[in-house]
Amino acid sequence: MEEKRKKYSNAYKSWSTADDEQLIVFYKENKSIKELSSIFNRNEGAIRSRIRKLISEQNDPQE
Repeated sequence: MEEKRKKYSNAYKSWSTADDEQLIVFYKENKSIKELSSIFNRNEGAIRSRIRKLISEQNDPQE
């Protein structure tokens, strides 16, 4: 975990509501996963995973 944090300072930290909202905005603006990784200081896998989760919640707000 420490190695990931050296490269991605936000690795394993909770996502804020503001970050979630901004991630969706940038995603809809067609920013690449690589760009989003750099913006949010998280690895590309974390970005993909969070986008999937947020889109799923938007499509099914019951969960």
